[in-house]
Amino acid sequence: MYHTQPSAIAWKAAKIHELLVKYGYPNAESVLDEWSYYPGNWGEGQSKEINSIGDPKVVTGVAQEVQGVSGAAFDASVLILLQDSTVNIANFYHGTTVVLWGMFNPHGVPNKTYYTFKAYKSLLDTPERVATLPSDVPGVTAIAGLSHDKTQATVLISNFGTECNRYNIHLNSLPWNDGVVYEKYVLDKKHDLELVKTETLVGHSVTLPEDVDDPSVCMIRLKAITNK
Repeated sequence: MYHTQPSAIAWKAAKIHELLVKYGYPNAESVLDEWSYYPGNWGEGQSKEINSIGDPKVVTGVAQEVQGVSGAAFDASVLILLQDSTVNIANFYHGTTVVLWGMFNPHGVPNKTYYTFKAYKSLLDTPERVATLPSDVPGVTAIAGLSHDKTQATVLISNFGTECNRYNIHLNSLPWNDGVVYEKYVLDKKHDLELVKTETLVGHSVTLPEDVDDPSVCMIRLKAITNK
């Protein structure tokens, strides 16, 4: 499935599950074996040229959007929404240098979409799911996790398809008495998941106003301070 709205992919997954239940297969595995972002039309997407050394070079604005920060924010939103969907396996298209959808350009340099998956992998360091309430602004999605030893947390936020340029992050019931180191990493037009802010937070509930771009992806790392 290729789409311009992340929610459409989760919606379709739910509808397919309804059909499986209706026809007697409630426990059947649901596999989305190809998905990605595509805001153009198929004819335009095939427009390309071969440069003098034989590498494919996409020349459409659609390709730049798919492999740029818009595609990166779309991908992050889909990955977040799939966690609570009925899909068991989802295969992103594509992790190579393939024309138009690749994570890397023909020379192996990462596109913006690569950094979305790098950020998402960071959630494996904090695999215990933490509740995240829905955003007041459509187009902003989030997911959070805590490490097994309760010393670190990760929050991943995607801002896609909204004109929101600032939001408040509310961190509640923080389990640390001695404070926490707050690190903010940003994936946008200017940054490739780079550290842009570090500060120390004290208290069990904190509200952080953050400036954001549309589209963008933000990863927050929290590291407990222990004073023994």
